[in-house]
Amino acid sequence: MKTAIKDIEKYAVEFKRHFWSYLLLFLSLDLFNQYLMLPLFYFLNTYIFQAISVPFSSLQYVVTVVTHHPFLCLLLLIELFFLLWLLYIEFSFLLIGISDICNGSNLKIYFKRIWQIIKTPNITELLLILMYLLLLEPIVEVIFRTPLLSRVKMADFIFDYMTRTPILVVILIIFYILFIFLGIRLIFVLPKMILKREKFTDAIKESWQITKNGQWWDFVSNILVLLLFSIVLLFATYFICYSLQIIWDIFPRQFSFIMANVDLFLIQLASLLGLACFIWIDSLILLKPLSLKFKKYNGKSNQRKLLFTVAALFLLSSLVVIDNNSSYLNNSSLKRPLLISHRGVSDKNGVQNTLPVLRKTAKMKPDLVEMDIHETKDNKFVVLHDANLNKLIRINKKPGQLTLRELTKLTARENGHKAKITSFGHYLKIAESLKQKLLVEIKTTPTDSPDMLQLFNRRYGKTILKRHYQIHSMDYRVVTGLHKINPKLSVFYIQPYNFIYPRNVAAGYSMEFSTLNYDFIKQAHQQGKLVYVWTVDNPNVMKKMLYDHVDGLITNNLEEAKVAVRQYEHNLSYANYLLNYIMTMPV
Repeated sequence: MKTAIKDIEKYAVEFKRHFWSYLLLFLSLDLFNQYLMLPLFYFLNTYIFQAISVPFSSLQYVVTVVTHHPFLCLLLLIELFFLLWLLYIEFSFLLIGISDICNGSNLKIYFKRIWQIIKTPNITELLLILMYLLLLEPIVEVIFRTPLLSRVKMADFIFDYMTRTPILVVILIIFYILFIFLGIRLIFVLPKMILKREKFTDAIKESWQITKNGQWWDFVSNILVLLLFSIVLLFATYFICYSLQIIWDIFPRQFSFIMANVDLFLIQLASLLGLACFIWIDSLILLKPLSLKFKKYNGKSNQRKLLFTVAALFLLSSLVVIDNNSSYLNNSSLKRPLLISHRGVSDKNGVQNTLPVLRKTAKMKPDLVEMDIHETKDNKFVVLHDANLNKLIRINKKPGQLTLRELTKLTARENGHKAKITSFGHYLKIAESLKQKLLVEIKTTPTDSPDMLQLFNRRYGKTILKRHYQIHSMDYRVVTGLHKINPKLSVFYIQPYNFIYPRNVAAGYSMEFSTLNYDFIKQAHQQGKLVYVWTVDNPNVMKKMLYDHVDGLITNNLEEAKVAVRQYEHNLSYANYLLNYIMTMPV
C-alpha cells in the first residue's frame, strides 16, 4: 500500500510537470473522436442499417442479411476492422505520447513513431484489440480507457439474455473470471508491441513472464489504489458542485440556471482532468516493468505556443459543451412523458398480448398499451411477440406456420396466468371499447407475404388513424413501406442499440434504454421526432430517462413509472439535473 501511494505520488508530480503537453495530447485525441470519428461512424451506420433494413433479433435474420446484402455485410466488416485498427492507433497515440513527453522527445520524433505504426498495420495486433474488446472487457475498461473506447458499451438487453438461467449465469461468471485472469497476465502485450515493436508471440511470452508468481499484484494493487483515489477525489468535487447548486436553487430561477451551467461545466472539467490524470498515471504504472529509459526532464519547451494551442482546443470544445449543457438544463418547455405498458402487462398481472391482461391494465390508465403482431399463414394478423410459440405455448411452431383460426385456439401461459391467443382485429375492438390507445409493434419474418404492409394498411389503416394509435417496428422496411403507403400513419423505428443518427422518415424512435443518451434525444427533438425508451422497470433508470427529456417510458411496471414521474415533476431542481448527470456519466 505504501509503495503504491509513493508511486502514485511520483507519477502525479510527473503529470503536473508535463501537464500542458499531456493535456494537448489528450484533448487532441478527444476532439478527434468527438467531432470526426464518432460522427463518421454514426453516418456510415445510419446508411448501412437503413439499406439492410432487417431487424437483428435472431440468427435467422443474420443469415438473411448475409445472403441478401453481401456487399453491405462486407462494408460492415471493413468498418469493424477499421474501428479496431483505430483503437490500436489511439492506444499507440497515448502510450507513445506519454513515453515521449517523459523522454523530452520533440513532435517530429513522436509523429515519426506514430506513422511507423500506421503504415505497417499488423493483423495480429488488430486481433489482439478484438480479443481485448470482446473478451477482456472488464480489464480494458479500467486499463485502456481511451475517449473512443469509453463510448463502447454492451446493451443491457444482451446482458439480460445472457443471465436468464442459473446455468448461463454460472458460465458467464466462469468466463469472466477466466478473461480477467488472462487480461491481467497479458496486460503488457500491447505496451510491448507498441513501444518496443516486439512480435506478438514474443510480447505474450514476456508479459506472461513479468506477471508470474503473483508479480502481477504489484501493478494491479497500484491501479486499484489509483482507482480508489480517483473516485474519492472526483466525487468530492461532484459533491461540492451539487451542494452549491442546492444553495443556488434557492435564488431566482434565472440566476440558478446560470449557476447550474457553471457547476455542470465544472463537473465535466473535473471529469476530463480526472480521466486524463488517471490514464497518465495508469500508463506509467504499466511502463515501469518495461524498463524504458527516460531522459531527465530539462524543463525546456515553448510554453507560450503550447498554452495557446491548448487554450484554443479547450475553447473550441467548451463552446459546444456549454451549448449542450444549456439545452440539457432547460426544462421550461417540458411535457409530461407518456406511460406505455410493455406488451399490455404491468407487474406480471397476466399473459402478455392477451385480452384479459389488456382489460386489467387499461384500468390503470396508461397513455398507450404496446403490443405485438405477426402475420399468419393465411395472411391475417395475430397478437404475439415471439417468433416461436415454444416459450408461451410449448409448441415448436412459428406464427407464420399456422392459420389465425389455429392460433386463436391455443392457450398461452405466463406468470401463473393463462389466456387464449387473440386476433389483431378482436384486440382492436376490445381496446376501442376500453378507450385504450395502442402502440402496435409490427413483427417481421423472412416468410412474410410480399404485400403484408398493403394488407395491414387496407384492413387497419383508417382505424389506427381515427383512434390516434401509433406503430413501431425494428424492421426499417416497415417504417419506409408504411410511410410510402400511408404517410399519415405515425410509425416509429425501434433501435436495440444507439449507433445511428435520428435522420430518416420515422416519426420517432423506440430505443433500448442502456445506450440511449441525451445527445440522441436532443438531435431527434431538433427534427421534431419523439423518443420512447424500452424497457425501463427500475425507478432510477426511469428518472434518468426523464431528466434526459425522453417522451415516453415503455415499462412492465406502470405503478413504479407513475411514482417516478410524480417524483420527477415535483423535483425539477437544477441540483437534481446535476445529480442525474453525475450518476450516469460516461467516464
